[in-house]
Amino acid sequence: MVRDGVATLEDVDMAVWAGPGLRWAAMGPTTLFHLGTGAGGLQAFCEHFVDTFHGWWDELGPAKLDEATIKILVDGIADAHGDAS
Repeated sequence: MVRDGVATLEDVDMAVWAGPGLRWAAMGPTTLFHLGTGAGGLQAFCEHFVDTFHGWWDELGPAKLDEATIKILVDGIADAHGDAS
C-alpha cells in the first residue's frame, strides 16, 4: 500500500497500532523493525530479510522488497520519525 501510494508508512503503522492490532499498542510494526534493528535501522532490516519477505509475498501477488520499495519505506520512516533514535 505504501509502495503504490495508497497510504503513507505512518498511516499503515498507525492503522495497526491504533486499530485491531492491540499487541502493537506502542507503535506500528515498521517502526518496531526500524528501532529493533539498531544502528542500521529499517535499511539494514530490509537488506537482512529481503529473501524472507519475498517468500511470504510470492503468494500475495507482485509485491517485492526491491530497492525502490526499500527507499519508499526508509523515506517514510524518516518522514514519520525524523532523526529520533
